[in-house]
Formats: sequence, C-alpha cells, structure tokens
Amino acid sequence: MTVNFEIPLGSEVTDTITGLKGYIVGATRRIGVGLQYTVQPRSKDETTFPDAYSMDPFHFVVTGPGVSGKLPEMQELKVELGQTGRDISGQKGVVTAIGYQMNGCILVTMSYTTNLGIASQDMGQDRFIPDPGKSGAAFKPLTPRDTGGPVSKPLRAQ
Repeated sequence: MTVNFEIPLGSEVTDTITGLKGYIVGATRRIGVGLQYTVQPRSKDETTFPDAYSMDPFHFVVTGPGVSGKLPEMQELKVELGQTGRDISGQKGVVTAIGYQMNGCILVTMSYTTNLGIASQDMGQDRFIPDPGKSGAAFKPLTPRDTGGPVSKPLRAQ
C-alpha cells in the first residue's frame, strides 16, 4: 500500500494560532486520534535545536515546499492500524500507531497487555509479524467532525 499525505513531509508551515514557523518532519496515524503531523520549528539563532511538536493539520498553513521535493521515497506500507501480530521476539500485540519519517522509514507502535497494565513498543515495520489472514479492518478510520469549540475541531469516532 502506498502512503499519500494531504501535506507532503518536508513542507514549510506556519502555526495559525502561535505564528511559529517550521517544517513537517513526520506524520503519525493513531487509533482514536487520526493523522497528526510533527513540526520541527526553525532555530532562532542556528545554534539551538527547538523541540518538535505534533499537531492536527488544521492548526497550520503550508507556506512553502520546504525540502519536500528532496526527500527519499517512502517505504511500502505493510501493516494496518488495529492489525494483530507479534514482534520478532514473540511478544503478541496490536498496531496502535504508524509513524512516517522524512527519511522514508515507517515505524509501528505495537501495544500489548502485561501483568502491570498496557505497554507499547516502537519498531520498524519489518520487525512486526502480522497474524496470518487478519487485518485491522475492525477499526474504522476517524473523520473530522466539528465539536463546536472555538479553536479546535478534534477528531471523534463516528
């Protein structure tokens, strides 16, 4: 499955609320949240490295292509949200997030239950071994629905 984004990774963006400018360095699809982009703000003095932050796409506007045309091709997506399987050590779990990086790599978050509660681990998608014949089709993707709030339009399950 190929991966398409409304806003290409590497694009230059401006936060419409704070005015902060930066570049989209990653994107993550999560069960219960939908798609969020990771924005890396510009350095003010070229010597500091500000913290990146994740936000919904309606919080910013694209102000330029940035480095989007210079990035490597994204890996082929091999997993789905909600898909069950195991990691290479045999730990069983479910895919709860898929992260897309500017270098073309795809990371998977697998969550599972332990005697202490719920745990999760991140791994490259090739370290996740899906259960045969099962997919994440039981999980419906979220669609935006205006909650009537003054600033944000959170995603909610339909």
